Amino acid sequence: MALGRVLWRAAAAGGGRAARPISTSASRGGKSKVNESSTTAMEYKQQHPRQLRQMPRVDAGPSAAEQAVSNILYNTPIAPKLQTERHVLDCLAQDEPGVLSRVTGIMAARGFNIDTLVASKTEVPGLSRMTLVLKGPAIVMEQAKKQLEDLVPIWAVLDYSHTRVIERESLLVK
Repeated sequence: MALGRVLWRAAAAGGGRAARPISTSASRGGKSKVNESSTTAMEYKQQHPRQLRQMPRVDAGPSAAEQAVSNILYNTPIAPKLQTERHVLDCLAQDEPGVLSRVTGIMAARGFNIDTLVASKTEVPGLSRMTLVLKGPAIVMEQAKKQLEDLVPIWAVLDYSHTRVIERESLLVK
């Protein structure tokens, strides 16, 4: 069957006829199979009116939604949590711009949320220290630690996760 574009002509005034195709252009050089005796879409729709069917209704009531939500909340099993540990990493790096953003970029790429970050100069000129406290699985932490050690401006990465350390928090207010 040739596909084509059908141009429609409105019914003649007072003639009462439905719209009929006046010309077709076959898309692939084939002959059109539309002629005067063909039924048009408009005629078919007029001869066969569409009857809408009623959708079945379910009377759920207001308590059914509450019951469904409570079933979901209380009957859904809790997913097992991954073993996340608190890790304290200390990075000794060259004192140059962009080192801090590269270190935090590696942690963000691994999906770690940095709890605290302290960066400062050391007593050695040209050397700075970054202390990171973050939480995450130990296996992934080892990979991130190795990536930090591979950065060019990083001299050393020390892991104080299982070492007894003195921690202090301070707040400077102006």
